[in-house]
Amino acid sequence: MLAAVAAVLVAGGLHVVAEPDVEGGKDHPSVKRYEGSTIAIYTQYDYNEYTLPLGKALEYDFNKKRTRFEKSEALEGKVTRISYLVPMGRSGLEVFRNYKTALEAAGMEILFEAKPDELGNNDAFMSSYAGIGTQLLEYSRGGPRYIAARGQKGTSVIHVAVMVTPYEMGATSVQVKKDQVIVQVDVIESKMMDEKMVRVKPLEMADMQTALAADGRVVLYGVAFEDDKADIKPESKGTLEEIAKFLKAQPKLRLLLVAHTDSSLDPEHQRILTEKRAQAAVAELERTYGVEAGRLRAVGAGLTAPAASNRTPEGRARNVRLELVEF
Repeated sequence: MLAAVAAVLVAGGLHVVAEPDVEGGKDHPSVKRYEGSTIAIYTQYDYNEYTLPLGKALEYDFNKKRTRFEKSEALEGKVTRISYLVPMGRSGLEVFRNYKTALEAAGMEILFEAKPDELGNNDAFMSSYAGIGTQLLEYSRGGPRYIAARGQKGTSVIHVAVMVTPYEMGATSVQVKKDQVIVQVDVIESKMMDEKMVRVKPLEMADMQTALAADGRVVLYGVAFEDDKADIKPESKGTLEEIAKFLKAQPKLRLLLVAHTDSSLDPEHQRILTEKRAQAAVAELERTYGVEAGRLRAVGAGLTAPAASNRTPEGRARNVRLELVEF
């Protein structure tokens, strides 16, 4: 569970102070400010999308205005974005250490941490903050540090992203001095998915037999992949085992294994991604679970056959799936 962070921050030299903040600005209950800091920019969305960087930045797409990361997680929920200005004379390393200590003490899991030389393409990483006070962060490449963490509070999953960097240059409406440390805190609060929707419990062999007999296909939500990759997550083991049992019980059965996804990226990208995911699943079933080669044919359907509307997170969750299909 996510503990209250306030007391920990006081013990670590951080606490809430009565300083002039931007109108409407306030600390998030889960992450307080560094001592003496002021809020320069405050934005909150009741519901929005958010890409959480969990790896190095590879490149920035100026057409789509989006950074491509080595690894990232697509989040949705309440998003709070706060830009703090730290008093002059404090180093970025000192401020960063305080935030990391506070997050760990609050029981949050550290997902990714990066020093200045570990962000990959620095320009691309900082450009992912485009629009924050114009160029408040985008041209501050002297020593950015980043940390992403995750915790739980009630029925909500809390993700926190903290960027700490000394300001270098750039056009901005914020009154900031060169070398003054900026802290960017993003907090994303997401409600847990309905277990029935994502089918965390593996679909059993008997259910697969019933579904195939009735509909000519078996819909699977228990095989999970890394975000925007074809790498199969460990929690997929139960469903893969049941697929293997199902096929071994019917040795003459030949099926298509079809991968589907949502509309979060362009159609061609999604087609290629689902093709790779289907191939990865077939290879894993043959290599690890003893399914005879040739019994499954991999097909990537991309976003062409949605099971629900892509306008809602619930719909998109239903659309990212595998299917076993008769042919």
